[in-house]
Amino acid sequence: MGIHIGSFKKIGQKMKKQILWLAIVLLAIVACKKDIPGVFRPDQYAPTDFNQIFEAFWTGMNNNYVFWSIDTVNWDKMYAKYKPQFAALNHGTKDDTLNAYHYLQQMTQNLIDGHYNISFLNKGSILSSLSINPASARKKGQPPFLPFLYFVQVSGKHYMDRFDTAFRNDTVAVGSKNPQVRGLGVMTGVIQQHILYFRLNQFLLADMVAKDTGIRRVWIKFMEDLHNPTLATKGLIIDVRSNPGGLLEDMNFLVGRLVTKPLSFAYTREKSGNGRLDYTPWADAVCLPSIGAVNYTAPIVVLTDKNSISMSEMTAMALKRLPNTHIIGDTTWGANGPLSSANQLYLGGQFYFANFGFVYTSSAMYKYRDGKVYEGKGFPPDQYVPFNSDSVSAGKDTQLEAAIQYLNK
Repeated sequence: MGIHIGSFKKIGQKMKKQILWLAIVLLAIVACKKDIPGVFRPDQYAPTDFNQIFEAFWTGMNNNYVFWSIDTVNWDKMYAKYKPQFAALNHGTKDDTLNAYHYLQQMTQNLIDGHYNISFLNKGSILSSLSINPASARKKGQPPFLPFLYFVQVSGKHYMDRFDTAFRNDTVAVGSKNPQVRGLGVMTGVIQQHILYFRLNQFLLADMVAKDTGIRRVWIKFMEDLHNPTLATKGLIIDVRSNPGGLLEDMNFLVGRLVTKPLSFAYTREKSGNGRLDYTPWADAVCLPSIGAVNYTAPIVVLTDKNSISMSEMTAMALKRLPNTHIIGDTTWGANGPLSSANQLYLGGQFYFANFGFVYTSSAMYKYRDGKVYEGKGFPPDQYVPFNSDSVSAGKDTQLEAAIQYLNK
């Protein structure tokens, strides 16, 4: 799941005049966008001709993909190689439809966008149950997502003096016109009387606290413990392992509870035109303090793994800007680019092509405050503690144990 760029802009809107300037520029771009012919509308190509489907896809990627300044894929070579192959396909035949699918796989297999996914629109067709996700294909064989129940049964029951959990399913829009049922699980607890723990399995926290009494109960308990001077004296653990991301509103809602002044943690830039390298200037991404925030100065440990994605990674990055934060676990997934379903407002990001497929891709580039782009690479921990399948099978959380040991120094 990706983060929403509309929410991302809200983080810094009270802080940076540059954001306002960028909004004015983008409004001017959007006003002109309607006057630029078909190049911005890959969805208008003919859906019954593979030559047209290829043109729509290639053009959409050429104009909307935001990582061309750093991606190593030669998109012009892709045109020269695959244009004649698509032109030779016979639309409506099973074999050639599958050939088109494999060509799209080959064209995109090395793209660095960690969010990137192609899905197909025609229900009941041979492709309707298929998708293309280059990052997932490259990461096959890595440790699996651990279910929320694992952390309750192992981390909660084996390591905590007390803990509380809640879980709720809800329908969430993931990409344009693509609602999915997602379950938010939250857990808070106290370890060895003086270490506070908080875990969420995806970032829907602000929304769910407002909707669900169980989620609200756990959140209130976490806030009470955070403000209790006799608890969390040794530190706080925020666990974003096996968390695929979610809504960026949670940046202020969670991280904003631990700071009492604005926290600049990254930069973003968007497309400013249909040229591959047409970009806006870099703009600051800022986390703002939330109501009830504390200036948390005790040590903070963020637990990450290879399946910490998107908002999980950016939460770790934001907290790492604090001098008291230490990241333990594994390098994250590498999907940092903000996403927006309102692609008519942006010159980059997701698009439909020829009523054949839908490309889910980042709407902006994201650069950390150290000047590095971690897209496709992942954010490294300060202390590497790898996933241990034998320990997991035995009901032992070695990464959490490392966090406890660090806070007990």
